[in-house]
Amino acid sequence: MKFFEFNPIRISSKCNISNEVANIITIFTLIVFIISSLLYAINHKNFEFVYYPLIFSTLFFGIPHGAADHLFLWGFKNINSVKFKCISILIYLLIAIVYMLIWFISPYYSLALFIILTIYHWGKADYIYGLLSRRLIGSNTYLNTYYSIYRGVIPILTPGIFYNTEYNEFINRICNIIDDSSGFNSQINSFFFVGILSIVIISFNVTIIYCEKLKGGLRLTKFDHIDSLLLIVWFLCLPPIYSIGVYFIFWHSLRHIIRILYLDKHTNFLNDAMNYKRISIRYIQLFSFMTILALLFFIFFLYFLTNDFDKSNTVHALLILISTLTLPHAITVYLMDIKQLKYM
Repeated sequence: MKFFEFNPIRISSKCNISNEVANIITIFTLIVFIISSLLYAINHKNFEFVYYPLIFSTLFFGIPHGAADHLFLWGFKNINSVKFKCISILIYLLIAIVYMLIWFISPYYSLALFIILTIYHWGKADYIYGLLSRRLIGSNTYLNTYYSIYRGVIPILTPGIFYNTEYNEFINRICNIIDDSSGFNSQINSFFFVGILSIVIISFNVTIIYCEKLKGGLRLTKFDHIDSLLLIVWFLCLPPIYSIGVYFIFWHSLRHIIRILYLDKHTNFLNDAMNYKRISIRYIQLFSFMTILALLFFIFFLYFLTNDFDKSNTVHALLILISTLTLPHAITVYLMDIKQLKYM
């Protein structure tokens, strides 16, 4: 058995997630979210407990969910030369390195870019998953973007309403770990989060209702409406670092990994039988190589950034690393979206 996969993955046909798999993902996610909520209720007095999901994401789903990007980069063009593979990887890394340098020059603007990018990227991932699982119907460029923003602001902004102090502290710590002499002290009021969320959610749903009456655009199923409502409630009840960490692993990353397994010709048996052993082996082959490299780089980056290796500093340094990888990852996924949407 080979440990690492280096053959390109090409998007060349229609790919829908079966109802069975979609239902398993829904049930699994619901169970995980309930258990994680109960664990927080039990351990809420343990200050460091909120960092565990993001730390856990370094090995499980989180960082690995983008570790197959190089296989799709190689698959966008029907060129299987070593030169093309090296150039595409170098461009990917160059984008990440440039973004990391910008973090050191201006951490505040870098954080703002990371938040905006994550809102769109996470929301667009929900849109693609909704189409693949047939829980969204229709395709319209403007409504797709609107839906992506609508779904993206829920996990990113909702925790700032009831956990405003923790949210501001989270923003300040991630900036000040770059430059601890800056004394950056952001204080974003809860009303800002309420205002943005209200405008986006209300205006989006009014637009969708109007477009449905015109028999055009995008149609949301009842499942999607319930989905969004439960997410809002869940993010209102849990602190930002904890809730975003759980969402990152068991929602965004899990759905992206399922999408990759469907696109990978070696795991096209997903619709026929859930062979968990074969899926696990293929998971290691697809995602382990780049995950190992990312973790080695993170250890070096953490050592360079701080000598204080407590959980807080580890998580905030990890978020900077995730942000630098998110930019080239989001670009790669955007190209995947364009190519895959042609077959829908």
